[in-house]
Amino acid sequence: MGLATLFTSVGIYGVYRNVPFLLLALFRNNRKYENTNLFYLGQITGRVQSAGRLMAVTAILLTLSLCAMFIALAMGAGYKANMEVYYPYDAGISLDAPLTKESLIPIAEYANSLCPLEDYVTFYLYTVDNYPIEALSLSDYNHLRSILGLNRVALKENEFMVHCDTWNYTDEIKEALEKEPTITLNVNTPVESSQSESSQGDNSPGVIAQSAITHSAIALVPCKDPILTEAMEQYQMAGTKGYVLVLPDSVAEGLSGDKVRLILKFKDGGYSQLRQLLTDYLHSDKWNVLLQEGKALPERVTMRVTVKAWGVENSLTGFTVISFSGLYLSFIFIILSCTVLAFEMLSMLDTNRRRYLILDKMGVDKPSQKRLANREVGTFFFIPAVLPMVTTVLLIIGANRLFAEALMQKTLSPFTE
Repeated sequence: MGLATLFTSVGIYGVYRNVPFLLLALFRNNRKYENTNLFYLGQITGRVQSAGRLMAVTAILLTLSLCAMFIALAMGAGYKANMEVYYPYDAGISLDAPLTKESLIPIAEYANSLCPLEDYVTFYLYTVDNYPIEALSLSDYNHLRSILGLNRVALKENEFMVHCDTWNYTDEIKEALEKEPTITLNVNTPVESSQSESSQGDNSPGVIAQSAITHSAIALVPCKDPILTEAMEQYQMAGTKGYVLVLPDSVAEGLSGDKVRLILKFKDGGYSQLRQLLTDYLHSDKWNVLLQEGKALPERVTMRVTVKAWGVENSLTGFTVISFSGLYLSFIFIILSCTVLAFEMLSMLDTNRRRYLILDKMGVDKPSQKRLANREVGTFFFIPAVLPMVTTVLLIIGANRLFAEALMQKTLSPFTE
């Protein structure tokens, strides 16, 4: 970014040192000289020749000011959008390990001792072998929606839906559903089987019950509204890729739940110190880890504790500093640029006064002289602003394309559709 800033500044300086002369030459060859056009062209030509370097430096300052303003405004809008998406819950704990739901209940009880709870939910993110997506059971999904104050949804036994709170994936998911609306999942179903055996020393038959697992394929179709987009923190809690598959409970229970989550809703919203307190509890001997039957801990366990009050407090400070600094620098650069141009105008005041006296003696009326002076000043201030405005627009388009996946909402910056 430092090299990009340097090259942009050098490019702007080179353009303003050469292109204005080319434009004036074209203007001189194609413009019809009538009324005061010849005088106006002479004035602007003199300005460009005498103050070319000054206009180039001013253009660089204006570019920096507009870029700083864009960054400040984008950071402010990004703060508001990202707070809604990254912290929809009062607190959440994510563990990418095959733990039981029951092992997270002591954490909820400990959190309740620190700050009274209104509600909480433990749930699995299920692994879907056939597709690059994770799954939620419908009951857990509706519990999350109730915590967020959203309406419940319903699914039939042969239906599914997708929740995606990241706008840049929505169109891809819609296209995929249009091409292949039906999905087929391989699920595990426990079945009880019986085997008759004769016990030793007893001629009466004995029946021994055994449990077995059968693998079956289930075909599902999209529901009426297959995609919902409310903010549910789908890069950490309700998913890890920005979207999640919602399945009926009977189908989801046949999948492998290798990631477990705990969402907490406090009566008063909680406080920032909860994040450190919960983290210390997870690392202490007071919490016992309970693994699912037949599962083992992976070599590396990803754990994350989020607390909305902590996120708002710390993120607000950072975003405020960056936004204020950007707007302050923009304000300073704009004032400095206008001041430099104004001083250049004042330095030519005596020369201009003599030239306008000549116009007066030639019979040009006062209103025409006033319009000509305003036109000259406006052009002198407008020329250095043309390329900075173009550069800023290109910066906005480039930033949108480069950081599209990090933007949590559409139209967060111009040209985002």
